[in-house]
Amino acid sequence: MKRILLLIGVTFFSIGIASAQFLSYGIKGGVNYSKLKFDEISNITANTLDYKLMEDDAFQSFHFGLMTRLNIFNMYIQPELYFTTSGGNVLIEEVQASGASIEYVKQVKFSKIDIPVLLGFKMGPLRINAGPVASVVLSEKNEIEEVIPEMESLSKAATIGYQAGVGIDILKFLALDYRYEGGLSKWGDKLTIGANDYAFDSRANMHLLSLGILF
Repeated sequence: MKRILLLIGVTFFSIGIASAQFLSYGIKGGVNYSKLKFDEISNITANTLDYKLMEDDAFQSFHFGLMTRLNIFNMYIQPELYFTTSGGNVLIEEVQASGASIEYVKQVKFSKIDIPVLLGFKMGPLRINAGPVASVVLSEKNEIEEVIPEMESLSKAATIGYQAGVGIDILKFLALDYRYEGGLSKWGDKLTIGANDYAFDSRANMHLLSLGILF
């Protein structure tokens, strides 16, 4: 009887260890560096003034949320869900009637939920991974409207992109990751200002540095 109880105990203990090695979950958070990529837009007319829109520097933001990792030998599948902000800075050149020009740097920021599903390969503590990411836009802050009030919203409700990067596991419960995120779908097909439409193919790209804690 004691042997049977001991065998049952060892069995459940082994199952517990196997489950912990097979499936893990945790929380994650970190910083983003994002930028809007688009072709220069010129000859914009609003309020009798002419404008030109150009790419400007990236800006820093953040992300935080949940992660799960399904281990399969030296490979793994890692679905995640987290809140993040992204977008970029836009340089606006305003040409006045006198011919003088004024430059403004304005920010376009999207608050969204990102849902990446990554397939990864492990080499000891080192990892590489890649996969699709779906983004659901919650809100948009468009400071360009402060200069050009007639401008309409840029964002769609949802977009599809991809992530690829590298990581390292530390002490079996810390996961440090760097990833690049690119867009496969546009934030918008056109830029509408007043009654005029301008071609606008903007795809956000972002660098993410994050730390995860696995349980």
